[in-house]
Amino acid sequence: MPSPALAPLLVAALVGLCVVVQGSVNAIVGRGVSLWLVVVANNVLAATFALGLWVAQRGLGAEGGLTGLRAELGRVSPLVGLSALCGLIIVSGVPFAIRSIGVSRALPLVIGAQLVGALLWDLRAGSPPSAARVGGVALVLLGAVVAVRG
Repeated sequence: MPSPALAPLLVAALVGLCVVVQGSVNAIVGRGVSLWLVVVANNVLAATFALGLWVAQRGLGAEGGLTGLRAELGRVSPLVGLSALCGLIIVSGVPFAIRSIGVSRALPLVIGAQLVGALLWDLRAGSPPSAARVGGVALVLLGAVVAVRG
């Protein structure tokens, strides 16, 4: 079992690998059918898996089942709609970009945009980034430019 400090780093690395796999597989699968159908299939399967995990966590007793699901869904913020829209853009945009310009060109741009967005989000939250962090993001952006032009 990894240490508690290492677990978020491992999860972040796993997410990064999953972005590559998911985007690449969706780009391949989307060649034979509409990319929008692939997006629908992804989201239906993801929702099914998530619901299964929720049931596994809660069980089917008093806090689980349909009653518990209705009660918990009632506490979900309407901002989840913004998150869902972002998910739609990610699940459809990444395979489109990969299919159009290739994985090694698309993903550096995705990562660079994520890092710029993260700096802005932190700034908005009242946590200004350090010069070293801004410099690191600038280096990644430079690497993205090299990867796209290379």
